[in-house]
Amino acid sequence: MAHTDAKILIVDDNPVNVDLLVQILVDAGYENVEHTTDPLEVLPLYLEGNHDLILLDVRMPRMNGFEVIEALSAKQSPDEYLPVIVVTAHAESQTRLQALSMGVRDFIGKPFDMNEVLMRIKNNLDVRALYNDRRVRAERLECVVNERTAELLDRKNHLQYLLNHDSLTSLPNAYALESKVVSMVSAGLTFSLMMLEIRGYERLNHILGVNFGEKVFSEVSASLNQSLHQYRVSLFQWRMGQFVLLVEQPSFEKIEALRKVICLAVSQQYITDGYEVVFDSRQSCVSSPEHGVGLEDLMRRASLALVAQQACARSPLSHYQAEMESRVESRYQLEKLLRGALQRGEITLHYQPKYSWTQHEVVGAEALMRWHNPQLGTISPVDFIPIAEESGLIADLGLWAIRQALDDVAQWSQECGKPMCVAVNVSARQFSLMRIRGEALSEHIANILNVSSVNPSQLEIEITENAIMDDLPYALEELNKIRALGVSLAIDDFGTGHSSLAYLKNLPVSTIKIDRSFVHGMTNDNEAMTIAKAMVAMGKALNLNIVAEGVELIEDADTLRRLGCDLAQGWYYGKPVPINQLAKEELIHSLSPISS
Repeated sequence: MAHTDAKILIVDDNPVNVDLLVQILVDAGYENVEHTTDPLEVLPLYLEGNHDLILLDVRMPRMNGFEVIEALSAKQSPDEYLPVIVVTAHAESQTRLQALSMGVRDFIGKPFDMNEVLMRIKNNLDVRALYNDRRVRAERLECVVNERTAELLDRKNHLQYLLNHDSLTSLPNAYALESKVVSMVSAGLTFSLMMLEIRGYERLNHILGVNFGEKVFSEVSASLNQSLHQYRVSLFQWRMGQFVLLVEQPSFEKIEALRKVICLAVSQQYITDGYEVVFDSRQSCVSSPEHGVGLEDLMRRASLALVAQQACARSPLSHYQAEMESRVESRYQLEKLLRGALQRGEITLHYQPKYSWTQHEVVGAEALMRWHNPQLGTISPVDFIPIAEESGLIADLGLWAIRQALDDVAQWSQECGKPMCVAVNVSARQFSLMRIRGEALSEHIANILNVSSVNPSQLEIEITENAIMDDLPYALEELNKIRALGVSLAIDDFGTGHSSLAYLKNLPVSTIKIDRSFVHGMTNDNEAMTIAKAMVAMGKALNLNIVAEGVELIEDADTLRRLGCDLAQGWYYGKPVPINQLAKEELIHSLSPISS
């Protein structure tokens, strides 16, 4: 390789030597040859032209070659190649050693031997070219490495962002919340966590689909985040439909202000894809270290407080209290005991009589479940029925109640010498559990009746309005099948449910039961009296039997009889008792004469 395009600078204070070297190079075909006799011009010329090779004389006035080399080296990086060949008539080793120690690559002796000059120049340019090529490759490799490193760093940062943020709302997520809590606890800082649940969000998914629900939820989170910005609190997404606020240096005033802001932000009207959506919220609050230091304990207790808030609608915010946890533990223990209670014979049925004003006698009773545990004593239905419903035990307990009630009414009818009727309540939860299991209540009742000696007309199934309205088409199908068995149907707690009035004429029911909330003290309550009159009139118009629950006062009994109510059930006519006491006349209230 000739390197004839290389840029070469000749430096010698003797013009004759300069001309001779120029001539040698030009004759050899080198096209970019510069020269100077002033050593002070070397550095500016090199910096401007970036020469590939410098032929440098050592002995020069004003600035010798070694000083020129020092000036050049000062402008180069430590790993840069110094393109200098020293031209000298001095062959002493001291001069050569000094030059070599300063980075000089080669020497050309005076007087010049043309072939030697050209060969040394070519060899140095070869080395220079290899060095430059290697340097370019190294720079390219470094560039690639830097680009890849930057790419990996970006990817790492992106993954770190995804790890700590929700992809839908871009809010910090549960993982980020845990990291924040750990750091604050380690620093010994006090803080509060407010748990916020958007109510009605799941309903959107069921009606309009998950995509629509996510879109609305994203809008709610953006509005909430913007509203809370001025309070310098950290907003995290905990679960879909749930947020957590981390409040540093909390105070009652600050928490109360945040509660109001949250309620306002959540309850505003959201218009998405042409739909108008309005939510409300429920909130709970826990504090660290008072209620725990780990996120798991704090969030568990925030959830407990959230459940407590749901049961108490006085305020959308509930602060955690220690007794909430004890109630959960108590509930858990009750559920454990309830699971084997039926097999241990701890569950029994008591019966409350139903008195007929037209026949002036007891004609039936409602079966009411009772639980007596050897360790805990008698447990109120108010306590164990909700547990049975939440745990799913109500399905099996409900079917057992129907079987047992039919056995008991057979015994009762024999003792009374006439057929008596028994009513058994079926809860909304029991109704839905049957469907979830792929079972039908109507089929179970048919099977129970097949092995019973009781006529189907002696059985009445009581069901609430809510159980019917949760899935009206399915409820209608099941109720019609039950009615076809010859079993009576009653709507329990009538007037406390939703929308049944519009569908009552289409339901195969034979009885409505006026809820006790409209009965007790109605004689002195004009509003309750008006509602009761309307219910009785409507029931009569639809040829339904009307049962009044919770009759405890003689004046209420007198009023209900005058209104045309058919049956009465309540403490005035008898408290719930075991089946073996039901036929004893002394347990039936000795009625005072009711005016006609």
